[in-house]
Amino acid sequence: KETLQKLKKFLSPDIFSEIEELCLAGNQEGAVKLLVDLYGTGRAYFRNSRTSITERFNLFPKRVLFEHPLVLRKGEGEGEEIFHVKLRWLLHFLMESKEEKTLLICRTKDIVFAIEQYIEENQIPLKYAVFHSELSLLNRDRQAAYFSDPKGAQVLFSTEIGSEGRNFQFAKNLILFDLPKTPEMLEQRIGRLDRIGQKFDVCIHVPYIEKSFEEVFFKWFQMGLNAFLTPVKAGEKLFDLFKKDLAMARARAHVFFEKEGELLEDLIRRTREEYAEIFRLLESGRDRLVELNSFDYEQSMEIVEQIAQYDGEADLREYMDDIFNTLGVDVEDHAEGVEFLLPSENMFVPYFPCLPPEGVSVTYRRDLAIARDDLFFLTWDHPMVTGIMEFLLGHSFGRVSVCRWKNNQTKKVIIESFFILKCVAPRNLDPDSYFPTTMIRIMMDNEGNDFTLKYAKNEMDEKVKEGSREDHFKVKSIGKEKINGWTTMATDLGRVQAASFIENKVNLMEKNLNEEIMRLTSFAEKNKLDLADEIDFFTAKKEILKEAMENSSLTLDSMRIIF
Repeated sequence: KETLQKLKKFLSPDIFSEIEELCLAGNQEGAVKLLVDLYGTGRAYFRNSRTSITERFNLFPKRVLFEHPLVLRKGEGEGEEIFHVKLRWLLHFLMESKEEKTLLICRTKDIVFAIEQYIEENQIPLKYAVFHSELSLLNRDRQAAYFSDPKGAQVLFSTEIGSEGRNFQFAKNLILFDLPKTPEMLEQRIGRLDRIGQKFDVCIHVPYIEKSFEEVFFKWFQMGLNAFLTPVKAGEKLFDLFKKDLAMARARAHVFFEKEGELLEDLIRRTREEYAEIFRLLESGRDRLVELNSFDYEQSMEIVEQIAQYDGEADLREYMDDIFNTLGVDVEDHAEGVEFLLPSENMFVPYFPCLPPEGVSVTYRRDLAIARDDLFFLTWDHPMVTGIMEFLLGHSFGRVSVCRWKNNQTKKVIIESFFILKCVAPRNLDPDSYFPTTMIRIMMDNEGNDFTLKYAKNEMDEKVKEGSREDHFKVKSIGKEKINGWTTMATDLGRVQAASFIENKVNLMEKNLNEEIMRLTSFAEKNKLDLADEIDFFTAKKEILKEAMENSSLTLDSMRIIF
């Protein structure tokens, strides 16, 4: 009741009455949805956060921090000696964790080279991969693939380049051989393992030299920001606030440990206070209605179910297998769910989209694609799939086929034509949502009688067989003039079917956009918002799309002659 009274001064009497009725009936969720819709949140953008998602789904792993303070021996203290102290710890750790995948990230490739050189010179029995800027993109992919292979490398030694965009959520351990300069870079490193699809707790290992600047940075990240266990918000701003202190730690680390570490404690205290204030300001600026609108659990589950059903279909794989086989692409089974594609010397096309000369590994399984960055995840909208479709549609290859009736008693000549109906409109108007490119099938006899509805294509496929070489010559002897006449008759029938399709799509588009315009007009009236630009946009969109749809082009794509 207290909340309702607070809302009352913001709402018109009729809307308040409706919300009050829902609340009194115990339907708080319905009241919230009405408020969300009333204010039009999510109309122009969506905003989801990790926090809101994890309230419903257990998608993200737990982060576990392991600190490894290392003590320099007497007389040690130079850069090379510090490196070897860490290296001894590293090799001991890897030998103790041989069954676990480990990603090591450091700042420079010189450290990667030094680790690699030491392992090779001392013949240490360790399967490893490397990842740095001097490798070509192809070699980086190969190294990443070797690391991702369950029987491949135990550890990947990587520079910061491996913390930018690469996903290694199949690994359990993350070793920060040195600490990055900023909270953002730290989160990027951890984010390579802390991702959806991670099946383990992410074990973050930080070796550092005691009483050094490394310990200051570690304590600042850990105790000041809790950055190892939770993503830091506004990390760049916090770094700017304390970069002088951190620069001092690099130059004169010892002063932070004098007088029982008073200076270090002061740095941590000030960091916590600043972070708490920044966090408070960020939380106060959150638009809760936008977040509520951006994540609807029931609707999300429906989409997830649709994606799972879509992924389970075998149509794409069967289609691409036919394409590869027909066009001369070699396909090798590499592992379960993984295929290797390689252009053959006898390919029927000069270029196959997204297929490099050295070949590429692909998968149709989403779980494998999430776990392995080196795999192409083939879906109906992948550039390889759409590219080869566009190539075939724009090429004369396979445009005409000749078939024979399996029943030799059938004498009727049938012309089966396939037309493409396409609407061309500006992409920012999203014409495909209202009018996707559509295939229109027309089946008629040689006198122009329409049999399209009598037999579906799959039924016809069962009744005919591929024509022989002699059959193709017989079709050629029919003559260009007669075949052009058949094409004209088929096109006339296609236009009739296209007109009906266009009318339905135009009506659906206008209904959809009219509802959106009415909704925006209602928002403007109830909330006194200036939505004139948005209303004008949808009004103009409706007119442009209508004109484009009504002028859609019908193009003959292919033809099958059956006799």
